[in-house]
Amino acid sequence: CGSDDIVEINMKDYIQELYNELSESFIDKNIILDLNVDVTMFLSQAVYVGLIINELISNSIKHAFDENMGKIYIYLHKKEKEYTLCVGDSGKGYDKSRVREGSLGLKLVNSLAIHQLEGTIYIEKRDFFKCVIKFHI
Repeated sequence: CGSDDIVEINMKDYIQELYNELSESFIDKNIILDLNVDVTMFLSQAVYVGLIINELISNSIKHAFDENMGKIYIYLHKKEKEYTLCVGDSGKGYDKSRVREGSLGLKLVNSLAIHQLEGTIYIEKRDFFKCVIKFHI
């Protein structure tokens, strides 16, 4: 009956908990989280943002770091009515030749950003990986 929209989530705490849960799967890696988040969000949107972040962190953990060490950063801020989510890593970058055509994870991120959050998505891939999503709520 719309009660999910009443609940606001502290996104810094939520994202930290997501990271903590995922970090249990990479105990042998020295990956640091740089978390810069200062917003709360309604539960209905926080779920989509959490799914996106979960997928991007998982990809970084699996593919970005040859030396089993590096940094994952997450930035989430709101300016007026626009949110900016940036998730990236200090890894080796994004090599399309290493990604299966039609990768389900990246399709999920793209679909959630565009269709659920009604936002825009930009991916930068050089000697690092960065995904920037802008959306309004």
